[in-house]
Amino acid sequence: SLTVSVHDRIDIKRILDKVESVLREEWHEYDLFLPASDGKRLQQFKKYSMITSLEFLEEKEGYALHGFIHPEHPLKHQIL
Repeated sequence: SLTVSVHDRIDIKRILDKVESVLREEWHEYDLFLPASDGKRLQQFKKYSMITSLEFLEEKEGYALHGFIHPEHPLKHQIL
């Protein structure tokens, strides 16, 4: 239970932290590599999942992602 004020930035941060904590517990954790040419899928993961780490790997010409996604989201089935 959280008591918050919408006018207090610290309270808003507490709400966001709590939501993120709950999602990390309930969602599927993933690690994924996407080629740089697969920008559409990268944007989908940015929109529909919670990315906690995103790094461009120059030597592999793509992105390494770490994050969390709802277990029933269709994108989850694209994660190997």
